Amino acid sequence: MQQFTIGDDGTIDSVTQKGKCLDIWAGHGTPGGPGLQLYSCHGVANEKFTFEDDGSVSSQGQLCLAGRAAAPVDSGELELWAKPLGDGKVAAFVLNNGNHVVTDFDLADLNMTGNVGVRDVWARQDLPALTGSIPVELDLHGSAMFILTPQKAVALV
Repeated sequence: MQQFTIGDDGTIDSVTQKGKCLDIWAGHGTPGGPGLQLYSCHGVANEKFTFEDDGSVSSQGQLCLAGRAAAPVDSGELELWAKPLGDGKVAAFVLNNGNHVVTDFDLADLNMTGNVGVRDVWARQDLPALTGSIPVELDLHGSAMFILTPQKAVALV
């Protein structure tokens, strides 16, 4: 079930299920997508991938597949969803499936380093730039939504 070939057109085709290939889909809106599924090949752009020189796999000029050296830590009741927005910005959605919690999430989990500008979407306000992690306090079944913007270093003359 997990054997694939690379098609001449950039598709990643199933060996065991003829006519099926990996397909990126939009899901059901934030936080439901994007997702990756094995689907009937029908020649659309979201089925075509490029293997970049740096080892990344992209589709339509966007990084679409990522791997980790180890499985993510299971926080149990918290979910962190992220989506690249362009220009290095990332939308981050944190969902609490349990009771009140005070925690943080690492910017490294979103491939962000250095100072990051933070916009709290729900509060409609900019927060101070942060480095390393973002603190978050969530009520029972609460959520938070942030737009994260890498800050450019300022050269001192």
